[in-house]
Amino acid sequence: MCQNFMNKKIYFSLFMYLLVYTGTCLFGALAFLLDKNFFKELYTYFSGTLLPSSYTVAQLELIFFLLIVPPVCFVVSGFLGGAAWFKTTRVTNIDKFFSKFPTSNLPNKLLVRGFGFLSILIGLISFYRGGALSNFLSWLSYDDWLLSRWTLFHKLTFLEFVNIYSIVPVCCVLLFFLEDTGSSASRNRKWRYFLLFIPFLFSLLLFQKKMFVINFIFISSVFYFKSAISFTVTVKKFIQMFLLISLLFSLIAFLPTILSKNNNEIKRNLKSIELREKFFGKDILPLTEYILDNEILNKSTYLIMTPLTRTSSAAIYYSLVFPTKHQFYGFNLPFDGITQDDNYVVWNEMNPNFQGGTAMAPAQFVVYSQIGRYGALCFLSLIGFFIFYFYGIFSRFFAGSVYDYVVSALLVVFHINLAMDSFKNSFIVSYGVFWPLLFVFFIVGLSILIEKKAS
Repeated sequence: MCQNFMNKKIYFSLFMYLLVYTGTCLFGALAFLLDKNFFKELYTYFSGTLLPSSYTVAQLELIFFLLIVPPVCFVVSGFLGGAAWFKTTRVTNIDKFFSKFPTSNLPNKLLVRGFGFLSILIGLISFYRGGALSNFLSWLSYDDWLLSRWTLFHKLTFLEFVNIYSIVPVCCVLLFFLEDTGSSASRNRKWRYFLLFIPFLFSLLLFQKKMFVINFIFISSVFYFKSAISFTVTVKKFIQMFLLISLLFSLIAFLPTILSKNNNEIKRNLKSIELREKFFGKDILPLTEYILDNEILNKSTYLIMTPLTRTSSAAIYYSLVFPTKHQFYGFNLPFDGITQDDNYVVWNEMNPNFQGGTAMAPAQFVVYSQIGRYGALCFLSLIGFFIFYFYGIFSRFFAGSVYDYVVSALLVVFHINLAMDSFKNSFIVSYGVFWPLLFVFFIVGLSILIEKKAS
């Protein structure tokens, strides 16, 4: 049973990694590289970024290598890490060691309620300080949405973002399971379902579409792992309701903002002859012209292309910038105090007439900017192996408990972030997996101490 559950964690985490990586980077990058003009023209129209018109054989070889080989090795290494974990549990007394630290299936009620409601309260205070409550309707206008988001990012502190990104979702899930047990009256408390929608409300108040999606995946993953152990009728009904309401939230929150962004004057003006020549060097294709002139097709195409090209162009430019136009940074790890400006360098190369933004690319491209292609390959392979090896060992500490579902879901979120961002960012920035993991282990440790003291 334990091995089967661990296999589900591995399969699901790696499946989500491949799904997000393919959908936000690989598909778009291949379309840019293999398509002559059509896909490039649409992307340039919607983003304002001009893609390279041609590549050398060496450049193409490097781009395809980074796009395909490191992710494949990462996935294979993940399976090998899980297999090594299982072998370790068979030849050692690791279960006997972790049995010295028994954990109950549920956290200490008083502890979780205290930290949970405190984190939610602090989050609301943060939003009040940043003006998010009064600017909530900014979702209806892209320009207002950008301004409200910029204001929040300049007013809130790092720890406030950690609380909103990481602690609040974990607390809400723990509180949900806490109120789902006990007496019959406790089980019938319908209000506990509201707890799981607090992270989505916070996502809207933070003006972050990515956070909304990440919270959806995190909470869905928790219930997926719970269903792998006990798929009751209650769980099934909740999952159906959760998916329906989340979809409604998405439609209400995203469509007005995305569609208003599509009407941005600067991008609309690319239809002028002068800007066509500047960006494309010639008249655009008749099919592109037709799509851009048709309002419905224009907005529909934008909605489809936005997620498909989230990191695609940056991934290509990483391969072209390093080390030809900028030397490798050298290897660095979380907490080493070293910062690098690769996201600014790549952005400025992508948008020479619009300096100051930041680019985002999957983990292997960022590592490539530090130590080259084979360094990126080795690093992702090692990370893939050790993630599941060490997680498999330490998950014995809270196997079968609520903590297990939560930490397994955080593992899924970590894999999703690696598909779109650097390892360092996925680990230690405000939305990094380190902070919610630290909080979970803190709750576990305190719960054990309270249990021992009570006994």
